[in-house]
Amino acid sequence: MPTTRTIYLDDRHNADAGKIQVRGGGRHFKEIVLDRDNYLRHNGAKDASRAVPIEFLDAAEYAQDRLIDRIWYGGYEGNFSYGKGDHYVTLFAPHAHVDAAVEALCAAELHADFQPLHALGDAVKVPYEQWLTPGERFLVRGVDYDTTTSAFRRYLRHHGKRADLRMNIRAEGDTVRIRPVPTQSARALHDCDPERHPLPPGHSAV
Repeated sequence: MPTTRTIYLDDRHNADAGKIQVRGGGRHFKEIVLDRDNYLRHNGAKDASRAVPIEFLDAAEYAQDRLIDRIWYGGYEGNFSYGKGDHYVTLFAPHAHVDAAVEALCAAELHADFQPLHALGDAVKVPYEQWLTPGERFLVRGVDYDTTTSAFRRYLRHHGKRADLRMNIRAEGDTVRIRPVPTQSARALHDCDPERHPLPPGHSAV
């Protein structure tokens, strides 16, 4: 069974017109690459305007950040390595969103329509900010989150660490109790200089 699927951007399957490759990335995601390398080699000297517009790169980055976060939310524990530029534009997408990622890259490349990339980013965004707000809450698998409980706990700790929050997580079966509070280091920095070191949104120094 092939691990790479190729979508040509030209009806004649001419690689010089550009192509999109969907590559196997394991059980958590696929790698989707807009390959413009042959296209630029063939046309670049004659048509310098074929550089990727900055709006394209910005929209791809918007989608990519949220897609990668969704993959981590789904339980993947690894990192991602990719570049961006005129020759290749790469997205990593959970299997359920691969077709949408392909369509978004096609729309951007063929029609300079970057809205599908923004829409894809919006569609996959995980609402982690609401889980970092103050107070104690109980989150139920299948209602509040749909990944495994162990993956969800790792995900919460990841975002808590980035926000200087201690998450105070306790799991019982399919229920996760969380109570985010600022870390001691975050409180100490805030006490020294509140303007330069504000606490996470909604949290107080008390």
